[in-house]
Amino acid sequence: MEKRKQTCFRDEIRKSLIFHALAPCFISLVVLLLVFTAVGSQQIIRKSSTMLEHFSREFEGVIDSYVDGNKKMAGELDVERFKGQPSYKTEAVSDIYRFLNSQVYRGDYYLFDQERNLVFSTNNQAGVIQYIGNYLPWNTTDQNDSKNDCIFIYDNTGVDGRALPAWLMFQTVVKDGRLQGYSGFVLKADAFKEQLGNIEQPVLLINKFNRLFTDGVSRFQNDRGQADGGIPGRRQPGAPG
Repeated sequence: MEKRKQTCFRDEIRKSLIFHALAPCFISLVVLLLVFTAVGSQQIIRKSSTMLEHFSREFEGVIDSYVDGNKKMAGELDVERFKGQPSYKTEAVSDIYRFLNSQVYRGDYYLFDQERNLVFSTNNQAGVIQYIGNYLPWNTTDQNDSKNDCIFIYDNTGVDGRALPAWLMFQTVVKDGRLQGYSGFVLKADAFKEQLGNIEQPVLLINKFNRLFTDGVSRFQNDRGQADGGIPGRRQPGAPG
């Protein structure tokens, strides 16, 4: 009986020693896993932040280039001469294509007259033309009026749900204080598809009205063409801050 007690006591001591020997190893392993996870997460976050900052700067540069180019073009264009003088139109169209061909991301150009009738475009898409004609928001002839330019996202859900969203940049054409028409560029979301396709995580471009400007992100979009409220980290419209 005494021998059996001694054996049990030795077994308990052995188990206790094994436990106390393995416990630090297990704790160390858990700590290492947590550290590696934290380091890996930080690297992913840092890499994503760097990528997003780079793309944001590039996207802003592209938009700025189109906006500046359009302001220059609208300031030089004479819509009446464009419509009535073939030689003037030929020269103006050459300038338009020269500008488009110089851009890293190719867009399309549209010119409307004062009555919002299409005068010229490099891509005759009826849905886009109708949308632009309906929503050109200006009714002013004041060249210094803030309404002389407008940048907005084409709401494809209201016209053609299969169409890609597009970035529209328009400027009034004013000559001698009189409104002649509207000059603008349209940049489709798939213009960035090649670059965005090389990025591991989906990139969403969203304006202040929750409109999405990105190709192939329908799973993040509700039936109104807006960013889904379930997107992580996305503030709801009207949310503070």
